[in-house]
Parts: sequence; structure tokens; C-alpha cells
Amino acid sequence: MTAPDLPAPGLPVVPRPVVSPPEPWSFPMPAEHRTANGLRVLAYDMPGQYVISVRILVPVSLAEEPPELEGVTAMVGRLLDEGTARHTPEEFAELLERNGIALGSGVSEGGLSVDLDVPKRFLGTALDLLHQALA
Repeated sequence: MTAPDLPAPGLPVVPRPVVSPPEPWSFPMPAEHRTANGLRVLAYDMPGQYVISVRILVPVSLAEEPPELEGVTAMVGRLLDEGTARHTPEEFAELLERNGIALGSGVSEGGLSVDLDVPKRFLGTALDLLHQALA
């Protein structure tokens, strides 16, 4: 045994567990749906997961922003959690926190990406708040 492998004084020597090679795995194929307004939804079934992740892509090209409004898409993304028509900023933040909802966004050349992570049992509440924020 080398020095790092020596057990602490008084502790028994326990053999290392056998590690099996990983089994083959591939990401599941999505189920595709269309909402009544034409929105394309891709759903990935991940059994055993307790946190649901939702990503909304708003296809607004940064190249199309008028020069006098440059950065407005990024600003919209960063202000999504600052309240809605129904909730003040404080109420909205409390609803997100109370329901374990993480809301974030990012902007790239492809558009605005809004991400939502929520415990499965609060998905309905989270989708309602996301709808309000995007409206």
C-alpha cells in the first residue's frame, strides 16, 4: 500500500468496490405535439425525474433589432421575472420561490431562450407564471 491508500489508524481495511462498465444509453426521442396556436412542443420522457425542465425559444433575430433599440431582446429576457400584469415583482418572486421554480433566460443570434426548472408537482403553477411573464 502506498501512503494515500493506508487507512486511518484503528480503521479496518475495506476493499474497493468493483465498478462495472456503463451500459449503453442514448437520449430518448421526443414526442412532438402542436398547440392550437401552432406552437411546436417537444416532450422528452425521462422516467424517475422529479424536476421538470422547460425551454421556450422565441425566434427573434438580434440582427433585426433596430440600432436605436439594440439590446432590447436581452433586456426583455432579463426582466421576465420582474412581475406580471397580475403580480408585483415581490409577489412574482415569492411565487417562484414558494414553488421551487427557477426561471432564467439567455439571448443568442437564434433568439430569446427562456428556461424553467420546477419540481414536477408544481408544473401547472410554473407554466401559468411562465405564460404570464411571456405575455
